[in-house]
Parts: sequence; structure tokens; C-alpha cells
Amino acid sequence: MLEGRLLARAPDLLCRRGWGLLFHTSASTIVSYIVKLALVACLALGALLQLLLSISTAIDVYRRRQKSDNVWKLTSFRRLNFDVEDVLKNMDGLDLIGVGGSGKVHRIQLRHRDRQYRILAVKELTRKTRNQQAEDQMIHLFDAEVKVLGSIRHRNIITLLCCITVSICTNLLVYEYMENGSLDQWLHKPRGRLDWPSRVGIATDAARGLSYMHDLAIIHRDVKSSNILLDRDFEAKIGDFGLARVLAKPGESEPASVIMGTPGHIAPG
Repeated sequence: MLEGRLLARAPDLLCRRGWGLLFHTSASTIVSYIVKLALVACLALGALLQLLLSISTAIDVYRRRQKSDNVWKLTSFRRLNFDVEDVLKNMDGLDLIGVGGSGKVHRIQLRHRDRQYRILAVKELTRKTRNQQAEDQMIHLFDAEVKVLGSIRHRNIITLLCCITVSICTNLLVYEYMENGSLDQWLHKPRGRLDWPSRVGIATDAARGLSYMHDLAIIHRDVKSSNILLDRDFEAKIGDFGLARVLAKPGESEPASVIMGTPGHIAPG
């Protein structure tokens, strides 16, 4: 009788034991899965944090380099009523009045608090080139112009107001603006005609400027009509001193002789 009851309940006991084993196995598997998932999540989170840290560091380094590369330095040679920001914000690329081998020339208009306008000429020298020799020459042109024009004053020599330098690639030279352009534009281009009294006056002005330079042992080395600039009253001023040089004093050594200047305008020697 007892054996019969046990046999009758056997399927039920086996079924319950199987479900218990199954439940126990499933719970272990789930716990193990959760542990593995948590471990993977921690590793992924750590990798993500490391990536974000690397990106943040890279951005910080880039910003520091950009900041150091864009630190402008202004050196003034006259009393100024403008600053670096005034010059830069007015150089929009639509104000070009000349492009040459030594750079671009911009015409910028500054507006002051009293609503009066001032027009300046800005020569932009870009040093960042693939040609190291060309870059070195650009640096030399800039240094020569600053050295000469920053130390002399004469009514027949162009006035350099200031220079603006940046550590990487760009230098700016800020001059007084000459309303009537260069003598070259009046002699060889259909801009207008100069009468003989005007021509004599321009020649006299240029001679005065050259005489003043020679008294200071400064040679221009690129005197030509395109470097004789005319103001609103057609008074001439000598410009573009990129090739100028101060002669050595007695007892000082002279550098090796190099042919400098524009073909067709070089003095015979």
C-alpha cells in the first residue's frame, strides 16, 4: 500500500525536484551574467573616461597652441589712436590695393569715437611658405623695413606708424595712407597726366628724401617710380624699404656684395 502511494507520487516528486534544480541553475546563470555584464560595463566606462580625458587634453593643448600662435605684438613708432583689434577687424580681404612679391597691401578705414575716419595702408607679409629661402627673405624684408623706417623721420619718406608681429606666420606694417598712389601709376597707367611743374616737384621731393637717407648712410637699393608715393597734395615720399641697408661704419666689416633691386632700375656698377 505504501509502495503504491510512493509510486503514485513519484512523478510529482521528480517534477518538483527538476524545477528546483532548474530554478537553482537559472539563478546561478543570471547572477553570473549580471557579474560579467557589470564587469564589461566598468571596463567600457573606464575606456570611455580615458578617451574623454585624452580628447580633453588634446583640445587643451590645441587651444594653448592656438593662443600662443595668435598672440599679437604691436610696436609703435608714432603716437597712435588705435590698437591691434582696430586694424585686424578692418582687414576683411575686400580692401586690397596692391599685391606684390613682398606681400599684400590693404587700405583700411578706422572710425574713432568722435566719428572721424582715418585711412591707413597695411602691408601684410606672410612668412609661412614651403620654401625656406622665401620665408627667410620675407623675414629679412620685414626686419629691414622696421629697422630703417622705425628710426628715421622726414617729410619725403613714408611714415611707418607701427608694426604688428605674430609668432608663427604673419607680420603687418602700418603706414600713413597715400591718396594718389605711386608715381608709376601716373606715368605708365591711364590714371591721369602730370604737368611739368608737378613732375619737377615730385623729383625734388624724392631727391630730398634720398639726400636725407644718404646723410645717415642708408641706401635704399630699389628706387623706382612704383616706390615713389604721392599724398593728396602730390608731395612725394619714398617707400618700400625692404631692401634698404645701413652702411657699415669705418672699421666695421661689410657683408658680402649681393646684387639687390629691380632689374632695369639697378644702378650701374
